[in-house]
Amino acid sequence: MIIMLRKFKQMIRILAKKDYQIAAQQLEFNQLKGLEIKDVTYTDIKHLIKIQKAVYEGVAPWGRTVFLSELNGIHPTYYQLFRFQETPIGFFGVRFEEKNGHITNVAILPDFQNIGIGSLMLSMIIKKAIEYQCDTLTLEVRKSNLNAKRLYRRFGFESRSIKNLYYVDGEDAVFMEKRLEEL
Repeated sequence: MIIMLRKFKQMIRILAKKDYQIAAQQLEFNQLKGLEIKDVTYTDIKHLIKIQKAVYEGVAPWGRTVFLSELNGIHPTYYQLFRFQETPIGFFGVRFEEKNGHITNVAILPDFQNIGIGSLMLSMIIKKAIEYQCDTLTLEVRKSNLNAKRLYRRFGFESRSIKNLYYVDGEDAVFMEKRLEEL
């Protein structure tokens, strides 16, 4: 337990430096030899939908058309696919509009959650938002998703408002924001 805690603390220190390449190497060394991260292409959309279905109890909130619209939209986007031993295990997406980066998706297969991949994803997102000179990062998260909200808070996101009946099933969303000006 103490060794795992030391490794976790070391990983958090690395992530705090906002150097996702070192963090990826550390994660790979400690836990996931064979983790690959790549830009999402049109041919990857089928993997994004499959991951969503696994994460969201058989439902894919976004279909092919929505992903195509995101990737071809007027605003720049940053979508990354995570693979472990060639198998897609997670992805994230961010859209950049003026001085805001809006996190549209973060999804990780259940078997790969709570081992640091979400932290790695957020570190990558924050680094890219800084490159785009964003003042803020925003997102919506299910009110019931306590693990995700805890992760976002650990990275400096604060709850700003509730969006009632935001999701198709009627669940509310918590709108969260992180100010980047102080970084």
